[in-house]
Amino acid sequence: MIGRRMLLATIAACFILIPQNVLAQGKVAVEVAHRGHDPVGSRLVYQVKEKIRRSGGLRLTNIKEPKLIVHILSIDPFDARPGSATAYSYIITVGGIKDGVEAYIGSSLGMCGTKMVDTIAEGLVAEIDKTADDMRRN
Repeated sequence: MIGRRMLLATIAACFILIPQNVLAQGKVAVEVAHRGHDPVGSRLVYQVKEKIRRSGGLRLTNIKEPKLIVHILSIDPFDARPGSATAYSYIITVGGIKDGVEAYIGSSLGMCGTKMVDTIAEGLVAEIDKTADDMRRN
C-alpha cells in the first residue's frame, strides 16, 4: 500500500482535473470493471455494485464522465473445490477526464470464501467511500 501522504497528493492532483461542480453534486460517480469468470468473484462484484447503488455518497455509472474506476480481477484459486472461494485484486483509479487516462489511487488483494462475500464487499465499498470523501475534502 502506498503511503498516506502519497495517496493524498495523488488524490489532490486528480481533483484538480475533475471539475468542482461534479464534486458539488453530492454523489461521486463510480464505475466497477470486472475481469473473471469464477462464481464467487462474480458474486463479490455484484455485491459491490449493489452496495454502491444503495450508498448515500456514491453512484454507479458506466458513462463517460469524471469518476472513480474500480478494476476487479478474480479467479477461482482451488481446482479441488471449484466455486468455494475467489482470489481477487482491485485497483482504484480516477478516470473519465481524458480518454484513456487514469490516475492510480490505491490497490489491494485478498481471498474470499462464499460465506464472506457480503463482508468483503462491504469493506471494499467502505474503501471506495473513504477515497471519495478524501476527494471531496481536497
